[in-house]
Amino acid sequence: MNKLILIVGCLALTLIVGFVLTWPKYQAWHILSLTIAAKETELQSQQEYFKNIKETSEELAKYSESLDKISSALPYNPSLPAMFNFLQVTASKTGLILEEITLGGMAEGEIRLSCQAAGNYLAMKSFLLALENSARMIEVENIAFISPEEKGESFSFAVRIKTHSY
Repeated sequence: MNKLILIVGCLALTLIVGFVLTWPKYQAWHILSLTIAAKETELQSQQEYFKNIKETSEELAKYSESLDKISSALPYNPSLPAMFNFLQVTASKTGLILEEITLGGMAEGEIRLSCQAAGNYLAMKSFLLALENSARMIEVENIAFISPEEKGESFSFAVRIKTHSY
């Protein structure tokens, strides 16, 4: 009988000691498995996010021509030399002589310019039409002209324009 009590006592003591020694490891394992599950969920969420970004990028690639037009109409960082060159080339193509370009001011998202030009009425009309039809968003704010003093001389035009950027 003593042997049976001793065996049962040793077995119970072994189970209690085993439980006490393994319980902290079990708790650590349980916390680690919960952390792994949370990280897997986070990883899956990030994969879905990047998949959506890739799909959106592919969708936008279909409209790249239209987006390029918008970017040229409303440039992020407008270049004054490029704008001056555009005005000079447009004026010469339409038959105007661009005499002077003056920077009227730069505000957030807007550039104001004043142009002095010489030429005939049809050239001025073509110049304004070219500004209107350009890819760049250009508003003509004011037009003034001086008729020639003598017949055969060119008209003098003053045009104030405003361009936009974002």
